[in-house]
Amino acid sequence: IMTNPGLNFSFKDFCDLVYELFKDGNFSWYRVAALFYFTSKLVINAHEAGLLERIKTIISWAIDYLRDNLINWIRQQGGWEAIYLSTPTWQAVGVILAGFLTAIFVMHKM
Repeated sequence: IMTNPGLNFSFKDFCDLVYELFKDGNFSWYRVAALFYFTSKLVINAHEAGLLERIKTIISWAIDYLRDNLINWIRQQGGWEAIYLSTPTWQAVGVILAGFLTAIFVMHKM
């Protein structure tokens, strides 16, 4: 998916790749951060290819995956604020900053 110049892949392809992060059933904030990193790389690739509509699709897929597969685990951990409370400060800042910058980048380009 990452090297696909036209970013021609389906939601199933996206989910299949992301599934590899969580297939062993061991969820962690590091893996959630990896999902955000992977999504941000796809968004950047789409932007560089001039595929602005694809950016919306990729973000929508990531949100759908989070909602359908991870939200219960996130709630069980204490919600998003648990990232800050359970991880070293630099990691918490990195995860939050990555999500925030991706959102700003996308909103600015739309």
